[in-house]
Amino acid sequence: MNTASIRRIENLRRLVAALADRSMGPDDVVGLLGVADRAARNYMNELKLAGVGRADPTQRGHLRLNADPSAIRDFLEELGADGSVCAKRKPPGPRRDPLVSALFGHGKI
Repeated sequence: MNTASIRRIENLRRLVAALADRSMGPDDVVGLLGVADRAARNYMNELKLAGVGRADPTQRGHLRLNADPSAIRDFLEELGADGSVCAKRKPPGPRRDPLVSALFGHGKI
């Protein structure tokens, strides 16, 4: 696994741990992780899409943890127990060329 992937996993774990204490906005995530504003928003969106984070209704643009502990546990397990494995993610299968699909349909390859 390359260093960028390891750093991403570590940052996601740190963000989940910090969100356990309080809701955070993009500026808070920038300060916590030392990343650019766009990267902070990407981390926040990733947690939202995974069902781990949700918008804080009391503060615009802030994220807080989902109340469901099983969703958080499953997400952290998916990242890998020791950060060295990205478990449970299947590589995508072969894809048909979009032009061929447009002409002949989405049949099997």
